[in-house]
Amino acid sequence: CGGLLAGKPYWHEGGALYCEEHYASNFGTACSVCGERHLKWFSSPDGSALCRAHLPECSVCGARMAAWSTNFWGETFCSEHADE
Repeated sequence: CGGLLAGKPYWHEGGALYCEEHYASNFGTACSVCGERHLKWFSSPDGSALCRAHLPECSVCGARMAAWSTNFWGETFCSEHADE
């Protein structure tokens, strides 16, 4: 992209230097829902990758969760509401 890398995280791949944004878009893990590539992602119970925007929401409070439990009916719950 031609941006300055001084003082910022950067990656070296295939003889080229990449800023964080362009390294992620070229080499990051793709979200299984939207396909956007990320350097940080979450693994769902089935092993697919999820970006933060596509984490499941708690069926009670609506909070997006990196860790969740699911009941028999497929409803998801945060740790606060898992035992209700």
